[in-house]
Amino acid sequence: MHEHAQDLLSGLLDALGLHRPVLVGHSDGASIALLHASVRPVAAVVGMGPHLYFEEENRLGIEAARASYEAGPLAKKLALVHDDPRGVFDRWSGVWLSPGFRDWDIEGDLDVTAPVLMIQGDADEYGSLGQLDAAARAVRGPFRRLVPEGCDHYPYLVCPDLVIESVGDFLDAHVGAPAAEAVR
Repeated sequence: MHEHAQDLLSGLLDALGLHRPVLVGHSDGASIALLHASVRPVAAVVGMGPHLYFEEENRLGIEAARASYEAGPLAKKLALVHDDPRGVFDRWSGVWLSPGFRDWDIEGDLDVTAPVLMIQGDADEYGSLGQLDAAARAVRGPFRRLVPEGCDHYPYLVCPDLVIESVGDFLDAHVGAPAAEAVR
């Protein structure tokens, strides 16, 4: 994630001429956005279902996802958005379930001064709300958390209207109208 945050994302943003973007990330993408915002200027970070450290909920959720993949439903969903769904799934789950990953923790690597909105469903199958507490400790700028009730790891799918309204309001308050209107 460090490599993606500091090298790949930085290179992409430089190539696009974006110097203070609003970063929006989901799951590992939220972690990458926070890592990037710790070393490069951003206007704001919006993260959904972030991971800042490994916890038992990660393992249990990924083992359940592995069973769902083998049974077929998850494989079909991934095939809609990936050319190699098996490879993508195996690489992702393999890293998270490897014994060496049990000590993974990026909280000490984070120092975010930009405004941050973190969204995590109270029924997130891949992490506890302790992940939001860790994010709050890593942010020195304005921090807001949103915990939709009855929502899993995919708040943008389960409660899209709430996510769009909340992100728009957050950006309106901390970045300005053009960014907020782009969300809406």
